[in-house]
Formats: sequence, C-alpha cells, structure tokens
Amino acid sequence: MPNEATFHLDPDARHAVMMYDEFEMDLVEVAFTMEQSVRETAALLEQARTSLHQRQGAAPTGPNEKTE
Repeated sequence: MPNEATFHLDPDARHAVMMYDEFEMDLVEVAFTMEQSVRETAALLEQARTSLHQRQGAAPTGPNEKTE
C-alpha cells in the first residue's frame, strides 16, 4: 500500500501501516515494536486507514479523471 497518500499520514501512523500491510507483521508485533498497547495500535491503524480512504476517495482514479 505504500503510495503517495501514505506520505500525508503522521509518522507513527505511516510506520504502523507499513509494518502491518507491507511487512505483514501481526498487530501484536507492530504494537510491541512501537511500544504501544495492541488497542492503541489498532486505533492508530483504523485512523490511518480512514484517512487514506478519504484521501484516495477524493483523488482522481485515472489520468483523465478530474476532481470537482
């Protein structure tokens, strides 16, 4: 999932998303690595995903698409 939209996330959220999605670490491993509780890490991932979906939903889907 590393794309331009991930660069707009705060560093902790970006790192959590990359570890979980790109490196396929499980949630417990990500939480341990980030020195957070599993609950905090899950919330961070959920917030990051929401932000990414909103950003990607507003972005053009192809080279000929325009945003309003």
